[in-house]
Order: sequence, then structure tokens, then C-alpha cells
Amino acid sequence: MHENLRSIDLNLLTALEALLEEAHVSRAAERLNLSQSAMSRTLARLRDLLDDPLLIRGPKGMILTARAQQLHVPLKQVLGGVKGLLQREVFDPLTTDRHFHIKGTSYVAQAYFPAALQRFYQEAPGASLSIHNLTFNEMAGDEAASSDLVLCGGGMGIPDSFKQRQVGHDRMVVVMSADHPLAGVDLTLDSYVAYPHSLITVGGSPHSGTMEPVLERLGHRRDIQLRLPHIVAGLEMVGQSHLLLTMASNLVEKFKTPFNLVIKPLPFDYPPIDYYFSWHPVHHQDPGHIWLRNLFYEEVRKVIGGG
Repeated sequence: MHENLRSIDLNLLTALEALLEEAHVSRAAERLNLSQSAMSRTLARLRDLLDDPLLIRGPKGMILTARAQQLHVPLKQVLGGVKGLLQREVFDPLTTDRHFHIKGTSYVAQAYFPAALQRFYQEAPGASLSIHNLTFNEMAGDEAASSDLVLCGGGMGIPDSFKQRQVGHDRMVVVMSADHPLAGVDLTLDSYVAYPHSLITVGGSPHSGTMEPVLERLGHRRDIQLRLPHIVAGLEMVGQSHLLLTMASNLVEKFKTPFNLVIKPLPFDYPPIDYYFSWHPVHHQDPGHIWLRNLFYEEVRKVIGGG
């Protein structure tokens, strides 16, 4: 071989394929929309490159040399591989057996993920899904790209480099037992801080207690007598105690009746929680990932709405 790989024009391999399959210079030229003289020059380059005549005259026209016959199958494999590299993957949810990984806090998993599961399995019956618990600042690590999709509110340490799409927001409410002394009256700031509280530390975020700075600016503080990371257990405990619980609203209604709860608006201004779908940039152009994130966005949006 008289030239190294860096000097090989990929078009030479395409021309070689046409010459081997047509065994005729004029037909190979026509197939590639080239003139016969241009194809003849290409054949000369290939003969020099491969140190073999490739096509020789036989009794009834041109025939392939033994070397040319040996090249035919591996050449098709090489060109097929190159075409595969250049073609965008086609993702068909109906036939895929892909396994996806998504992350969210326990609140997000209960409040929003169930809305998307029915459609997920309807559209992709052979696909599977793992839902992982999200903890504070976890996505800043080296393994962040292993998760396909993350849904969480602000303050969970999602890196700035991640792609994001806001899906909606949720408001904070106060939850208490229907038997609580405040259950039958309008909640005021003074009565809110007069009773002990429970705090759900979802995701281990230090921002779980962001109510405190707001209360301090108002000249108040609350007495937190119970801390726990479990949403449903926390709601049930509040329903059987004198504790108040401040949390996002979308999940509470589901447990209002079974846990004997009353839901009241916060007695002071507090900003809504904005929720975002986030994903590592390596997934951004992946057709399967685009399908996944669009599906979850559309279904979660129906539940969360604008808050």
C-alpha cells in the first residue's frame, strides 16, 4: 500500500464498492454520477493504492481479480459501519427494550411520577424503568450522567451545566389533624408559630428548612419537635398528633381523608417551589431520551400545572 490511512479519501472506498459490484467502469461511473474518465482515474488511484489491477479484461468483459473478490465483503462492512456512524439513531418506543433511570425525591416520586407510568408502558411495553431517590448535591458527582432524567425543585444542587426545563410550580400549605385546635379557625402567623411543628427533610437538602429565614425576618421562629425523611409517615403522624406540617400541596390532598387531615394556606407570603426536569448534556440529542423527557414533561405537567 503506497499511501497511509490519513491520505485515503473516503470517496475512493465508495467508488471501489461500485466498481466491485458493477465490474464495469461505465456503469460504476453512472451509479455515482461521475464521468467515465473520472471513474477511470479513480480506478487508477485504487490500483496504485491496493497494488492490484482489481478489474481485468475477461472473455465477456471485465472480471474481478482474486484480490478484488476478497475485498468485497469487508468493504461493505466498513462502509456500512461508516454510514451507521453518520446516521441518527432511530428510536421506536414500541420495540425498544431499553432500561431508563430517573431520579427524584420521595415527594416527587409520589406526587408526580405515577402520572407518567401508564403512558410509559403503553408506548414502550418492552422498556423498563428504575426510579432512584435524589439526595442533595448528588448530581454534582462523576456519575451524574448515569441518570437519564431528574425532577426536583430548586436548591437540590443540580449543576449549572445540566439542561433544564421548568415543568411548573407548587405552593406551600400547612397540614394538621382535623382534631387540632386550629383546624376550625383561620390560621394566623401568631397561631402558626404558637404550636410545635414537624419537618420532612426530603432529599437531605439543607434547604428543607428554608421557612426559618422568612420567619426570622418577620420576627418569629417555629418550634420543630419532629424531623423525619418520610412523606407518608410524616402525614400520618401529623394526623394523630398536635404537630403542624408545612409542605408542598400537590401530594397532600391524596392523604387528607385517610389520615384525618386539614389543609390551610400559609399565613404569610412564601414563594412557590419551581420544579424542573434536568438532564446531563450527554443525553440531549439522544432520540430515546428525547422521547422519555417529552413523555414525562407532558404527563407531569397535567398534574402540576402552573401550581
